[in-house]
Amino acid sequence: MPNVPARLRLPLPEDTSFILSSWLRSSRGSPDHRDIPTELFFSEQTPLVAELVERCAICVVCAEAVEGQIYGYVVFEYRPELVIHFCYVKQPFRRFGLAKRLIDEVAFGEGRKATDCLWCSHVPTNREIWDRLKDRYSAAFNPRLRERDDKRGVFEIG
Repeated sequence: MPNVPARLRLPLPEDTSFILSSWLRSSRGSPDHRDIPTELFFSEQTPLVAELVERCAICVVCAEAVEGQIYGYVVFEYRPELVIHFCYVKQPFRRFGLAKRLIDEVAFGEGRKATDCLWCSHVPTNREIWDRLKDRYSAAFNPRLRERDDKRGVFEIG
């Protein structure tokens, strides 16, 4: 697998619109949402996604030399177990291990220990990716985890 020069960082305020729009567009393409009228999908999902982006931790992977060139991100929280709400990598940068790098950082970085199970509040559209998550991280799906929980931990990049 070729290497993409990239680094991890915390989100910048100007990242928010990209994170919201890419999450919503990607979710809109999911087979689970195919039969929902577009207006209904966005009126229901936009406030949910915006609330998750506002309250949760986010780790961004960007170009090593250009901080504003985002390749992807992961939206997550610790409850105290790790809950991944959404992980996204731009199409041209997929298959370079960037999603794995993001998830490994939030699961194992800075002395953290992955719990017995990584919980996901959304299932990836691509079943191959979901199968890899289940195998690699013992991931499990629980849509109820989208709801607020005030027993969250803190995330910092080392």
